[in-house]
Parts: sequence; structure tokens; C-alpha cells
Amino acid sequence: SLLMSLPNVKEVTANLLYGEGYHKLEDIAFSDTETLIKSGGLKDEEEAERLQTAARIALKDKLDQMTEPVEGEPAEEESEPQDEVIEEVPVESVETEKLVEQE
Repeated sequence: SLLMSLPNVKEVTANLLYGEGYHKLEDIAFSDTETLIKSGGLKDEEEAERLQTAARIALKDKLDQMTEPVEGEPAEEESEPQDEVIEEVPVESVETEKLVEQE
């Protein structure tokens, strides 16, 4: 199972966690430490934090793999978001015409 891919997670712990609703790495990585201890039958807070850290590292590794460019394909260039369209203001506005007339 996915949970058993984490370091030091044995089948019993993985089954306990799965039975309590911890099905994904995200469930462990961002869970409440005390709840994780009770649900997984963990010894203490230190063990729970190690498990959370391992899950976060595994998530980061998965994300890094997803964002790596495929070999042979050019990497996508980041573009700036175009959230709003800016209307063009005519160079010759009424105020600039008045300034020109005053000179």
C-alpha cells in the first residue's frame, strides 16, 4: 500500500491508519499529531512527526516528478498572468491638448 512505502511503516500501522481514514499521503502529512498517534497506534509525538515529515517529503518528490520536463520536449516557459485587460488611453487626450495650446 501507499502508506507502507513510507519509512518504518509496518503493515499493522498502515492497516490501522487506513482503517481510520488515512488513505493518501496528504492525510498523514497534514493531520493533527495527536489524532495520528491514536489512529495509528504510534508510540509518541516524535514518531508521529517523523511519519508526517516522511509523508511531506514523499509528496514533494511526487510533485517534483510531475513538474519535470519530459525528455526531448522543451520546458514550458512561465508567462505572466493576464488577469485583466488594460484599456489604451489615447495619447492626445483633452488635457494634453490644453497644455499644448497654453505654450
